[in-house]
Amino acid sequence: MVLVIGAAQTPFNRRKDGSSFRDWACDAFGAALAMSGINRDDIDALIVASESDFFTLQLN
Repeated sequence: MVLVIGAAQTPFNRRKDGSSFRDWACDAFGAALAMSGINRDDIDALIVASESDFFTLQLN
């Protein structure tokens, strides 16, 4: 069984603060976790996808 009980996203724009895709994914995960009302221990899997790690600081 698959349940989606929380979702979040980060702004889609060019960032000049040195942050990367991994930082943005972590921010979105934290927001989705807060929305869900569950603990990290309750999660069996987290799937994150990106076009390319090489282009994480470029607008694709």
